Amino acid sequence: MKSTQIFLLLVFFALALPLPSLHAQIMVVEEFTNVGFPEYATTKNRIDSLLKDKAHKYCQIKYHTKTPDSSSLYSNQVASRLEDLNLNPSMPSVLIDGTHLPLGNYPIGSTSNLSSQKLDSLYAAKPNALLTFFGLSFTFSPDFKKCYGTSGNTTSWPTGQKTFLYRVLVEEMVDLSVPIGPGNDTIFTNVFRAFIDNKREWDVPNNGSVHGWTECVIPLNVVDKAKLKMVVFLTNGSGRILNSTVVYPAKIGYKIQTTNSTDVQESYCDSLVTPAITVLSQSPYPISGFKIHATIDDTLQFTQNINSTLEPGQQKKYDFDKITLKPGLHYINTWVEYITDDPATGVIVKTNDKIRYLVKGDHPLANEDFENLPPGSQGRFMVRTQNELAFKKVSAVDLGHDKAIGAYGQSDYSLMFDAWHWIYDETNKEIIYLTDNKNFGFLLYNSFDLSQIKFPVLQFDIAHASKSCGNCLKIDVSKNYCDNNWQEVKEFVPSEINTTTPNTTSFFIPKSNEWKTMEVSLDAYEGLDNLKLRMWASNPVDYTKVNAFYLDNIKIVSGQKLCNTQNLELTTQAQVDSFAQQMNGCNSVSGNLVIGQTTGRSGLSDIKDLSRLKTLKEVDGNLIISNTSLKNLGGLETLKRINGNFILHKNDSLISGKEMNLTYPVAGNFVITENNKLTTPPTLINVKEIKGDLVLAYNPLFPAGYSLTPSIEGNIEVTHMNSLKSLGSLNTNVTRCKNLKLENNPLLSSLTGLWNIAEAENIILRNNPQITNVFFQKLEKIKGDLIVENLNALTSMSFHYANHLGKIQLRNNPLLNQISTLDKLNYALFNTHSPQDTAFILENNPNLSQCKNSFICKLLTDPTKTVVIKNNGTGCESNEVAQTRCTTGLAETTQTPIVVYPNPFVDEITIYDPANTQRQCNILNALGKIISQFSTADGPTHDISHLEKGVYLLHVEGAEVIKLVKL
Repeated sequence: MKSTQIFLLLVFFALALPLPSLHAQIMVVEEFTNVGFPEYATTKNRIDSLLKDKAHKYCQIKYHTKTPDSSSLYSNQVASRLEDLNLNPSMPSVLIDGTHLPLGNYPIGSTSNLSSQKLDSLYAAKPNALLTFFGLSFTFSPDFKKCYGTSGNTTSWPTGQKTFLYRVLVEEMVDLSVPIGPGNDTIFTNVFRAFIDNKREWDVPNNGSVHGWTECVIPLNVVDKAKLKMVVFLTNGSGRILNSTVVYPAKIGYKIQTTNSTDVQESYCDSLVTPAITVLSQSPYPISGFKIHATIDDTLQFTQNINSTLEPGQQKKYDFDKITLKPGLHYINTWVEYITDDPATGVIVKTNDKIRYLVKGDHPLANEDFENLPPGSQGRFMVRTQNELAFKKVSAVDLGHDKAIGAYGQSDYSLMFDAWHWIYDETNKEIIYLTDNKNFGFLLYNSFDLSQIKFPVLQFDIAHASKSCGNCLKIDVSKNYCDNNWQEVKEFVPSEINTTTPNTTSFFIPKSNEWKTMEVSLDAYEGLDNLKLRMWASNPVDYTKVNAFYLDNIKIVSGQKLCNTQNLELTTQAQVDSFAQQMNGCNSVSGNLVIGQTTGRSGLSDIKDLSRLKTLKEVDGNLIISNTSLKNLGGLETLKRINGNFILHKNDSLISGKEMNLTYPVAGNFVITENNKLTTPPTLINVKEIKGDLVLAYNPLFPAGYSLTPSIEGNIEVTHMNSLKSLGSLNTNVTRCKNLKLENNPLLSSLTGLWNIAEAENIILRNNPQITNVFFQKLEKIKGDLIVENLNALTSMSFHYANHLGKIQLRNNPLLNQISTLDKLNYALFNTHSPQDTAFILENNPNLSQCKNSFICKLLTDPTKTVVIKNNGTGCESNEVAQTRCTTGLAETTQTPIVVYPNPFVDEITIYDPANTQRQCNILNALGKIISQFSTADGPTHDISHLEKGVYLLHVEGAEVIKLVKL
């Protein structure tokens, strides 16, 4: 017997936003009760076919009978049981009671109109989290990989039934990624995507309890497990369907459409931006408690909780917190996360929009001839008044004249640039001048790039005629386009920019011969890539007494002018004096420049004055200065760049080199040697890098302090500098070098300028009698050798690095008493570069008696290492004595190695304590009396400028006594 109940499908014209007056169609489908399972499959296929054809037209209606069919086996079940049989729960449903039941018979697949006034109970299905079906419970696992059934009580089952079969069908529900309704072609995707047939037979005992069906496994090919539904069929022993029901996920996440409302912007500066997202709900339910997300460049992440409610169909924009973005190309991803209130079965729904944001524009060189109005490509050009009342691009038409303004060269248009606002009176055919002092024009360029142009020059054409007084033209530069820190580059007074005389009392319109070209050097800004420029009229005293001027053909060009010979050697004063004329005012020597004689020096050179070289800005090769008469480098003030070696060698009379002030990296070596009278050498303060070697040697009158400010890629060699005491203050640029060689410098005591060296090939310190300690606080690696010899004042060496790949030689240091920090060296890496050589030499250090440390003890027992220990203090006299100390365990006097710098000092000393312990410090005079006390708890640096010049002893608690010298 086949029992049929009617279900209806209803189409809505709008899914989430119902119209005030809605007419819909219904479609009749079947519920399958008491039919054979094969019959169900056939009928189900037929219904699926109907749905696929008409799903874009119909939404679903639930139909409830007030009086269930008495012929049903389960007439004692409440009518709400039928509510569970819902072919598509994610579609809006309508509850129709008997009052609103349409009259007439409706066969399967038929349609009928239904007035919306009768649909008084519109709602969307909300399936149960756990479905109870005749004492058995069914649900999905939280990950939707399995479905479950549990045992239960079957007392409500029909009597007389002893054997039952359960069959479970798992389907994927309809795809709601696009709207359903008229004009849309959404189709179902749930046609038997997965089918699980689990057969269980039970004998029903008298108490009605059964062993329940356990689980089914969801196939891996199911795409979206959040859209699964489970249909459970109960059949009798012959396979007839006694009843069926459906289990859905507890709650279903609905798609939320998003659009990103942030536009692409162009900026040269850091910009404060507000990413935003627009959310459109397509859920039939109100939605709250979702999150919005954004990632910027796949690294920076934002998440904000949204607590407000989105109604069905509502669209709303949400802003993220503001963020500062650097100039550049950025990508912002935004999406929405909506998790339903049951996390176990909730669905995360994302929409992912990847968009560009904040594009850094080009930095063009200024090049404007005003032929295209408005002028300027890429919006980089602005002309405006101070109070921004107007933007003026002036042509002949603007002024009411038939002929072009100026007509300078090939130019048909120019810019009238003035200190007052003007209008043209068509009636009287004249210019009306306004003397409102709030209005004065200026010309402003956006960001432009000087990083790839040598010796940049601002070039422009100008025409001007004074009345009783004239305008001043000012040119300013801001080094960073993103600020307004203006620096004046040049001010032209009226006499410099006048192009016609005498003064004119009428409005000035220049003729083609009343123009001239002006140039302004921008050398000081070469290398900058985000520059801003303005040209403006200064504020005259009386606006009625000034006249207009005009600008045209504004451009930035390279000021490089190559000399007409590749290599240039100047050996006489006459050659120097004729340089400008013979070389036609060039500023760049494309090869080497030699001033003086480098070979065959016999007699005095007559070169005493280099002032005729004042146009030189660049030597593209080597610059070598070597002569007998030159006293200073006056004439080389404008020289900024040397692309080879700089060699200042054997200048017998040279006293000063400060006139030369390089501002660009030296591409080769920087060498100052054998200048017997040189007291003021060329400064390196503006040089960021020396790509070769730094060599200072045999300059006996050099200043006491010389700062090594550039980074140095090659060797540092300072030798035979009789007056040099210090290599400058702590310098963060000098972080590595190939070889560091400090040798035969009798007064050199401070190595502070080298303390940030982190890596070196070799370090050689020899015959520097004033150095009291050797301490490189940033040193991490010596690839080659460390040689410390003949440092008469050296008391301690602190090894704060681990990797030493070469040899160590400590010889002839009479006061050296502390090397315990050798333990910090990585023994496995020591001397791996030259294992065939003597690895460790400790010789002629009579005050050194502490040889027992783990590093030396390992060396003495290592057959692969050659060690020489001899003629040191007690306990370090020889290899044998040191090895005995290592093996017998004789106690060593161990004290914390303390480093004090600078020493000698002027005002302050800094105490470096590797143990970072608070220590009491006492300074004693030559008689042993304490004259000053302080604690390292107050910090490492201490002012003791009150001490008189002389020699003192510093006793640091728990450490050696250190000799201090006050200068």
